[in-house]
Amino acid sequence: AARLGVSVRVGDALTASQGGRTRGKLRETSLGRGRFCTMDIVTVNQRGEWCGTDTYNFLIYIKGAR
Repeated sequence: AARLGVSVRVGDALTASQGGRTRGKLRETSLGRGRFCTMDIVTVNQRGEWCGTDTYNFLIYIKGAR
C-alpha cells in the first residue's frame, strides 16, 4: 500500500529509508519455518518534506530450518 505526501517536482533529490514495522512470531509454513513481516520505505525530498511511504508485507524463511 502506498501513502502519498507532497508532490515530487522535476529536479528534486529524493532519499529513501527503510525500516521494519512488525515482525511476526516464528511459525511453520508450506515453504519451511519463517515469520511474516511488514516493512515501510519512506521517501523525502531535499527539503526534508515527506513525499510518500510504501508498505510491504512479506515472509522471511530459511529453507531447511528446524
